[in-house]
Amino acid sequence: MKSENTYEFYGVDAKTEWRIGAIVGFCIILMMAISFILVEGFIKFKHDIWRIVFLAIVGSGVAGGISLILSRVVVIMEFLGKKYRKLWQLQKSGTMIEIKYNGLTNEIFLEDIIKVKIYGNLEFKYFTIKTQTKTVKIRVGNSGLTPFSRDGDVRILDSFIDTLKPYLNKNFAKKDKKFYMPNNVKLIYTRK
Repeated sequence: MKSENTYEFYGVDAKTEWRIGAIVGFCIILMMAISFILVEGFIKFKHDIWRIVFLAIVGSGVAGGISLILSRVVVIMEFLGKKYRKLWQLQKSGTMIEIKYNGLTNEIFLEDIIKVKIYGNLEFKYFTIKTQTKTVKIRVGNSGLTPFSRDGDVRILDSFIDTLKPYLNKNFAKKDKKFYMPNNVKLIYTRK
């Protein structure tokens, strides 16, 4: 939801994203270990006549197992993304940005900002504001590997970024890293 100068959207912070990644990584390792143990158990029962046929069947089973693991990973990511996401509220008023997330409020004055990073594409955005004393890392996305937000939340964050761009372009040096894929962005603004 977006009002005059307040932008609300769902997302996570960087620590929560790392936590979700660690949980999913552990699940992948566990599923792969179980698959390897099962395949090793099947290979022990090979017969000379049926060896090639049996290995082809086992290979097909392994390929099916890997696709099953990947589908489970997407389901786990979707569940964790919905469980851990929280409401972000960004409000720009004059020379200050007020950021509310997970019961915490950060007030950042525009002149205190030393670096702003914007990474992403149409399905996810990584937005970081850094000052001398604090760093706020916002992760918003609604794709398979970044299921933290609802549809439209990336556009709301983009609208907030658009309100900051005149100030950033005037007072910061802009480093734009080009990607070969369309609609990808990697912008770094550093104080002049």
